[in-house]
Amino acid sequence: IDRPLNGTGYTEAIDMAQELKSRSFVPNKIISSVAIRAYSTALIFSKILRSEIKFSTAPELYEISTRDLLSFISKLETRDTSVMLFGHIPSFSAVAESYDPNFYHVPTAGVTRFVFDSNSWNEIGDHNLKESEFLEP
Repeated sequence: IDRPLNGTGYTEAIDMAQELKSRSFVPNKIISSVAIRAYSTALIFSKILRSEIKFSTAPELYEISTRDLLSFISKLETRDTSVMLFGHIPSFSAVAESYDPNFYHVPTAGVTRFVFDSNSWNEIGDHNLKESEFLEP
């Protein structure tokens, strides 16, 4: 939980955030694990993408199981239509794969983006996936 980002981690986080910004992707909320590496990465994304993004931490994201992560996502507030989550492999990779089987492994600093045909987080899944994208450093 206390491991900091190394130099490569900072560089990759900055590069990935700038890539999302160049694609005009800006979430309205960022939620991060309390682990130092995830939190630092989330702060970098927040600063590069837009300072007005709602930012919060969720201690339960640290070492969360795949099942609990899916449950966490299903309970996101409907008014938050675009959310970035920052957490840890392997649960985040497993959830990405549950939405799109092409995403079997999300590396450190990797970004997956999903668009669903749904107005509620508790209704999303592979059955209403409209668009997916995978970016890696």
